[in-house]
Amino acid sequence: MLQPLEKAILVVIDRLTRDTYVATDSDEVAGELKAMGFELPAALLYERLFGQLRDAGYLGDATTRTGGGRVVHVELTPYGREVAREDADPMEEVYLAARRLFGSEQFSKVYPGAFGPWAEAEKLLFGDQPESQLANIGFNCRDAVQAFAGELQERYPPDEPDTDPTHAKNRLRAVIQTYKPRIGERRAVTLDRMLDLWDADVDLIQRQTHANERTGKPLNVNDGRRVVSLTMFLMTEFATILDDMDDPPPPAALEPAG
Repeated sequence: MLQPLEKAILVVIDRLTRDTYVATDSDEVAGELKAMGFELPAALLYERLFGQLRDAGYLGDATTRTGGGRVVHVELTPYGREVAREDADPMEEVYLAARRLFGSEQFSKVYPGAFGPWAEAEKLLFGDQPESQLANIGFNCRDAVQAFAGELQERYPPDEPDTDPTHAKNRLRAVIQTYKPRIGERRAVTLDRMLDLWDADVDLIQRQTHANERTGKPLNVNDGRRVVSLTMFLMTEFATILDDMDDPPPPAALEPAG
């Protein structure tokens, strides 16, 4: 039977390699494990865990120890990936599915100004000390939503564009109003309702940027997670709905990476 740390190693490798199915290394795995609250053994013992998992058929034969506590070419076998997902958290599965779409080439290349700061916020959230980065997570999410509204306005020029980069909601509303006939009534209503949710996200982001101030109940990592997740969700849905309308402008409609 796998020990908790061994199972966690498989889960982390699956998380790190799920999008591309390429190898990772023990240093990357260690960073994720620490963020999950695991205390790692001494370097030599940590290194040996990967050899044991390889010999037991969970990791591929290419998994190689280099000495000094580092293991390279770490990849799961089909059996190892199956075991890693045995007790998968449904919420994490949903997040990862949305994350694959959001990080796909179609989104990151079309909306690079939005994807860049958001990805930095996610990195801070899953880093070693997310509690100390809550304000920076908020600042990055703020930059992401403002950049997204600007890039969306450039991609879908509205009849009455807003030139102020801080007016994210106004820019989104202008795009929706201009393209409503091509979006379709049902999806246009969805976008209108999502503008209300956008307001809530902006309020959360604003509170997040003041995380270092000693006012009210202090924020925690869950507050950071909500901001990062909701921001990703809203940007993804705005992009996909608009790209689904009749005769969208180039590039091709946003689709999940194959």
